[in-house]
Amino acid sequence: MGEKPGAHWRVGTLGGSSSTGRAINEFGQVTGESATAGDLATHAFLYANGGMRDLGTLGGNSSFPVAINALGQVAGNSTTAGDAATHAFIFKNGTMTDLGTLGGSSSFGHAMNARGWVTGDALTVGDAADHAFLYTPATGMVDVNTLLAPGSAPPGFALVVASGINDYGVILADGSDGHAYLLKPIDE
Repeated sequence: MGEKPGAHWRVGTLGGSSSTGRAINEFGQVTGESATAGDLATHAFLYANGGMRDLGTLGGNSSFPVAINALGQVAGNSTTAGDAATHAFIFKNGTMTDLGTLGGSSSFGHAMNARGWVTGDALTVGDAADHAFLYTPATGMVDVNTLLAPGSAPPGFALVVASGINDYGVILADGSDGHAYLLKPIDE
């Protein structure tokens, strides 16, 4: 039998009527989304040391987190100005950064590791296709398909969503053939 839960407390809201927790890290920092005052918008939040911080948006009305790492960095998705599109973001050092797209209108973050590397999916030029992406601070957003060894994928195949990444950089992705794939980095 496990331990019984101890004390509990309400995380709170950003002035609205509700909030939802999405992830917690090793230090008890929590991320989620909350309605803002008057329930006019929904924003991602970071709860730490008994206080809730509004992470804002990329210009639209909504932002939603998907992950938090031990550094307190948050990855998620936000609508852009005029709620025209959704873009993946990373929040670190007090700033929400737009991770961009693969040339199309939208991107969606799904996971983040301890290094602040984010994986997800993004539309390509002309919104022609959905491809898996990897974002690192050093490279920005790249199409995971461009990282595959030449000739390792059949013609017409694409990795369409990168839904996970661990601290070793191993990526979990879904292929256009309906199968899941593990992608391991190769030391150069």
